Amino acid sequence: MICAIVLLSGLAPGIGFFALLTILFVAPWLLVQLVLAALRPRRWRDLGTKVAALAATAAVLAAAHAIYAQRAHAAADEARQAVLDFHATHAAWPRTLEEAGLHDADRMRRWRVRYLGDGNLMYSSTFDMFDRWYRAPSDAQWIFHPD
Repeated sequence: MICAIVLLSGLAPGIGFFALLTILFVAPWLLVQLVLAALRPRRWRDLGTKVAALAATAAVLAAAHAIYAQRAHAAADEARQAVLDFHATHAAWPRTLEEAGLHDADRMRRWRVRYLGDGNLMYSSTFDMFDRWYRAPSDAQWIFHPD
């Protein structure tokens, strides 16, 4: 179980908490269902339907999170590029994203992109609202900061 959490955390930072909750609740339920199905063979079909429904739900939720993560990252990259372009043009950091040329504040708010000043940006993780991705002007990539 711990190996699965570590593997999932490596694939998508911030997902370990949800993986832990899923494993803690789904694994015992599945074990009980398997024992009940072994005692009554006619329950195998019902178990298959339940597991398929659970897997489909998990797949839809994972897809929603993946789409959200991609769009939030794209919005943050757009904000970063606008800030860097402003800095290249004016040799100073903008005070706000609007000053950098991003006038769609609602879009940045929707994806929780924040400008911290001096070229530093941050956006919230998709799996845990307390986890953040930060990027300073000198950073080559976004840096994950778990809560």
